[in-house]
Amino acid sequence: MITLELGAEKEPIVCPCCGTLCEVFYGFIFKNGDSYAIYHAMYSKSHPEKAVTMAIEFGDWGENATRKDRFTVGMDARFTEQEVQFAFIDPEQSPWGRSISKGKMLSRNEALAHPNKEEFFHVAEHILSDDTRLAIFLKE
Repeated sequence: MITLELGAEKEPIVCPCCGTLCEVFYGFIFKNGDSYAIYHAMYSKSHPEKAVTMAIEFGDWGENATRKDRFTVGMDARFTEQEVQFAFIDPEQSPWGRSISKGKMLSRNEALAHPNKEEFFHVAEHILSDDTRLAIFLKE
């Protein structure tokens, strides 16, 4: 069972593609009550299309674990009237692609070939449906 704990919202940042303000926040993901992942999300109400960019960090969360024991997957979620379309993105396309605090971000091709690819999508769906900040944005 996947559950989320919302982290604090961060100061809005300027969108690198259009110069508008983006809402930025993070949260914690638990699987069966155990630490499982951390996510970061960003969206802009000013973009013509409704989209959310995410970075989800998976791996070992034990007390002796370091960022070398984890990896990050970058994803975009775009919303149409019929569905949500997910896409893996390369590190250079992600606002968190060069962050030194997270585990190595997989390339798009690495994420597509990863044996846990379906789990990445499953967790991203939970983020979109369970994070109340995104629910408010998606209903607008």
